[in-house]
Amino acid sequence: MRTLRSLVSVLLLPTAISPLLLSSFASTGVLLVAQVPARAQSSEAVAKAAQAITVRIEGVTQGSGVLVKREGNRYTVLTAWNVVSGQKPGEELSIMTNDKLVHKVTVFKQLAKSLDLAVVEFNSANMYMVATGYEKSKIARATKVVVAGFPLKEPMNLNINEGYVLVHGQSKIEDGYQVLYDAKTEAGMSGGPVLNESGELIAIHGRGMADAYSSMFEGHSVKTVNENFGIPFDYYRAYLTASLQKLDASKPMTQEDYYAALFHAESLGNKSQCISLASSMINTGEDRLLKAIGLKARADCLGDIGKTKEALKDIDTIIVEGIPRYFNESGIYHLRGVLLQRLGMWNEAIKSYKDAVRLVPKNTSQVLLGIASCYSMLNDNIQAREYFQKALEVSPSNKLILYNTAVFESRTGSTKEAIRIFNVLIRLTPDNPYI
Repeated sequence: MRTLRSLVSVLLLPTAISPLLLSSFASTGVLLVAQVPARAQSSEAVAKAAQAITVRIEGVTQGSGVLVKREGNRYTVLTAWNVVSGQKPGEELSIMTNDKLVHKVTVFKQLAKSLDLAVVEFNSANMYMVATGYEKSKIARATKVVVAGFPLKEPMNLNINEGYVLVHGQSKIEDGYQVLYDAKTEAGMSGGPVLNESGELIAIHGRGMADAYSSMFEGHSVKTVNENFGIPFDYYRAYLTASLQKLDASKPMTQEDYYAALFHAESLGNKSQCISLASSMINTGEDRLLKAIGLKARADCLGDIGKTKEALKDIDTIIVEGIPRYFNESGIYHLRGVLLQRLGMWNEAIKSYKDAVRLVPKNTSQVLLGIASCYSMLNDNIQAREYFQKALEVSPSNKLILYNTAVFESRTGSTKEAIRIFNVLIRLTPDNPYI
């Protein structure tokens, strides 16, 4: 059974994730350069500006970075510490700028031990645009953003993906991961810029969450689409003014702070901490949406540790109190179906799954798989086969659906069909030991 994660997927924001093979830009009240940076006014302008300021970092590992400062011929790149932390003395480290020129790094260092941020320097007589940062200390929820970076699978192409800020926690979180957003990211994009619609640098992309189940099934790390961490630009500004310690000062926790901390704890797999933080989030403040997110998150964690009835109670509370606007109502009924299925309540699970399909008819292959599995457990093989086929029609290359369909066909005596599907799976993942 797939683990009950995805704290972010409860939000149904109007994202349009579209990777543009370009780059992005930024701007601030405290200018970090001599020249005046352009202010982007459209998605196309942000993309073109990003193309000028986003760089690729090549060393022991590959990552991304953003040009933030120029002093004479010396440029400073801001990136995530995890991109360069593996470098040892004498190992080559270089920067590729947007003109495809490669520059040898002269200096790199971590901003502070408690932050996943680093500065990298190189020298060049060429004139490159640099970013400026967002002036305000608070990034509003639902701020539209783009995240830029060079994915490992296409290291010469800069991806830009759109999304929205989910929360910006004001209290310090481990590694500085206080900005959460739902833009799609890939391995290799760590260290790249997170920009707002004006092209201002609001954060450095640190990492995305990996889907443990999908990673196991695919045989390599698979990042979830909508779960990402960034470090606020504020930390770099504080570094420039030697005021990092002041920025780290503890503050009373708000609902948004608990949300950010909860997200981080989930990424580390700390279920007991997740449950504690979610409970605090539920009981702090009056934001109905954040309370519902807390209930959903606690249900996820309770489900993961086998407390299915308690998890179901939290999901039912969300439904009874009224699912807030912008909440993924279909996702709630999907999760309810999963929990009921775990309890062996097959007919009730089917009803919840069908409610999820009714709310969002498209992209429901996982829900259709749940319905098929429940009918299979009820020995209604005709209905089960129908829904397995419906799931495959929506996602014909989904390995989880293919695997479960093959197992079903084998169990019901359709050996030839089971072998055919298993052969498809083998072609898709020839080195996977689970098939």
